[in-house]
Amino acid sequence: MIYNKVPKIFFRADGNEKIGLGHITRSSALASTINSDYDCILATRCKISHVLEAISYIYKHIVQLPETDFNSEATRASDIFENADLIILDGYPFDAGYQQELLKQEFDFFSIDDIHASPFFSRIIINHGGGIRPFDYKARPATQFYLGPSYSLLRKPFLDAAKKRRNKVINKNCFV
Repeated sequence: MIYNKVPKIFFRADGNEKIGLGHITRSSALASTINSDYDCILATRCKISHVLEAISYIYKHIVQLPETDFNSEATRASDIFENADLIILDGYPFDAGYQQELLKQEFDFFSIDDIHASPFFSRIIINHGGGIRPFDYKARPATQFYLGPSYSLLRKPFLDAAKKRRNKVINKNCFV
């Protein structure tokens, strides 16, 4: 009998009333597109129960992380991301130090980013913002970039709406 292991992808994102829910929303949008082929697990500090309930169908499991400094969290990565085939980071605290610790523990990881504020050690960087170029990043030479609006991570209702053809303006008094 041949056993095919389903790859395990951890999504590391937080959200709350202070920082908003964008990181969790983007990560969940990506997870929802791949969760039929991968075991997607969310590791988060988010404690908003109705948010976690609303996205629970996307993930095989949601790991609730304690409030601690991010450097300590990174040193415990092997406990948090046990048997991870890939970690996808989405959030500002996952800086160069956090990423270097993941490298030291030999994790493979990608980053979803929108501010390119610190050096990156990720194998792949996704940034949906317009006008961003690989040269805007301090990254490893082998880093692959997926930049621009065509790499926007959208939830299913928005993807479905984008596929529909619209022939008329619904409300001419609308400003977007």
